[in-house]
Amino acid sequence: MGRPPKTGVYSPALRDEFLQEHPEVRRYVQAARDGLVDDQLAKMGTKSEDELPAAVLLLIDRLTSRIALSRQIEVYLRRHGILRRDSLDRQVLEAEPILAFWLQLQNSIDRASAMLGVKVGQAEEVWDIKAELAKLDEEVKNKEANDA
Repeated sequence: MGRPPKTGVYSPALRDEFLQEHPEVRRYVQAARDGLVDDQLAKMGTKSEDELPAAVLLLIDRLTSRIALSRQIEVYLRRHGILRRDSLDRQVLEAEPILAFWLQLQNSIDRASAMLGVKVGQAEEVWDIKAELAKLDEEVKNKEANDA
């Protein structure tokens, strides 16, 4: 197999160290794949994954790989933050370069999902953070008034 890669997003996945440290990622990706396959089986009226067209299986495989990579990046960003530490020393807010790749990956996941006919539901309402904070602030004031 040759020398394993030393850097890059793919090296932890190839050595399986990442998935050993984060088994929840493996479960998430497997559940996503199973859901995609089940959706296609129901849509096409077939009972077995073997009966799905090769093109659909290929799309599911590629989409699953993108989802796995996306999850790995999310775990990395959760651990290390989205801001470059060296830029903080210069008092500049600069995002990690991998964040741009993650955003491109999300667009790719959306396009592949659309190709499979996955429909993402529209949000019922837009979340207004100011209104939520005001509401929480009011609840705290009411609680403090009741406790006093």
